[in-house]
Amino acid sequence: TVLQLLLLGIWRYVVWKKGLLIRNPRPALIVGYSGEIRKLLKSISVSLDKGLTVTKEIRLNSKDNFMKNWNDFINSAGVREIEIILICPSVGQAEKEILVSYAVEEGKMVMLVPGIYEIMLQQAKMVSAGDMPIIQLQGLLGESKPQVLKRITDIILSLAALVTTIPVTLLVAVAIKVDSPGPVFYVQKRMGKGARVFNLYKFRTMVQDAEKISGPVMTRADDMRITRVGRFLRRTRLDEIPQFVNVLKGDMSLVGPRPERPHFIREFSQDIPEFEYRHQILGGLTGLAQVEGNYTTDPNNKLRYDLFYAQKKSIIMDLIILLRTARVMLQKKKAS
Repeated sequence: TVLQLLLLGIWRYVVWKKGLLIRNPRPALIVGYSGEIRKLLKSISVSLDKGLTVTKEIRLNSKDNFMKNWNDFINSAGVREIEIILICPSVGQAEKEILVSYAVEEGKMVMLVPGIYEIMLQQAKMVSAGDMPIIQLQGLLGESKPQVLKRITDIILSLAALVTTIPVTLLVAVAIKVDSPGPVFYVQKRMGKGARVFNLYKFRTMVQDAEKISGPVMTRADDMRITRVGRFLRRTRLDEIPQFVNVLKGDMSLVGPRPERPHFIREFSQDIPEFEYRHQILGGLTGLAQVEGNYTTDPNNKLRYDLFYAQKKSIIMDLIILLRTARVMLQKKKAS
């Protein structure tokens, strides 16, 4: 607790100082389809609004001629003031090449929402075939790395967490029983590494048999099935404590892509075939998607965070995510 308060104080001080230094947000151009632009602008307003401001837009649709819109932008007033080009995910490869070429020539920054291809390129290796350079993609796992240290870390930290949270576990169990009829724990089928289905343990946060009539449905912010104690447990992430048992069993790790329910895996995979790539590595109690997003982050963005983690994973990165998870538990907006 003392360490967390110290780190939280340092973090807030650094953010405050950084905020004071950014006096003039950098003007930006955003390119994409209308719906994507709205979503990206909403995300920017949460975390990037101090560093940039969107002053120009190129809105695309199926009838638009990109080159006409681009030429209009090039010839418009204030084009030289643009410092950043924001590219939405569905902008085509040919259009991206034009935007990036312009940015390189004019010395401007490019920020884009990555697709699977861009994420995979992070671990690319350059090889030669005679005098021809070839990019070799390493896959999500990259070169084989021993996972012994990660497993030892999982066991030690999970045991420590289970022991130190015994008083909290007892209080939560009593609160759940007093608040609503039903069991203290809730067992749910989740899909882990290699698409293996396992039982995931949580404290019960909904009324008993919540899905008996509705079947599997995603939880909403105003979901009436959530109990009073359940809302507190979800907001503070205390409902996840029993999953340290899953970590000890080897069903999941402390850090990794959050295991999802098989029903939703099938549903998401119909629109996002790459969603099943997450099963190439061990799932986690927390992950990059959880500290950067929240319960309502859409599956596409969660997948991007999960694949980025799969490419960059390391013990140091895991420890940073665990520390950030502790911070997220104190932030109502992030946990809701």
